[in-house]
Amino acid sequence: MVRDRFKRWPSGRNCMRPVHIADLDMVTRVLLALPPADRPEMARSIVARADVADRFRKHTGRAHPHFGSGTLASAIPRRVDAAQPARCDVQYLDALTVIVSALQCRYGQRDQ
Repeated sequence: MVRDRFKRWPSGRNCMRPVHIADLDMVTRVLLALPPADRPEMARSIVARADVADRFRKHTGRAHPHFGSGTLASAIPRRVDAAQPARCDVQYLDALTVIVSALQCRYGQRDQ
């Protein structure tokens, strides 16, 4: 059964591919290009897209045609992202917190 092949987080929910620091950085830079009020919705959307793409990949053996291979980076919609910051300033850390919170909420480790 395909479902048995999904990895599971402690909450028992199916999950996407592992998250790497580079994924977090790429999503954070996308979020930085948005107004702060729009960041949580975009972060939740990217996490959901990565989850859908990974399920598709596990079922078909191919990347999802619109959402990528199941990583956060591949699930980012076509976008204009902020430049790589010289350091982790307050704005960068705030945007990073948004994507980490979206991941925790999606996989049941924190209430939304």
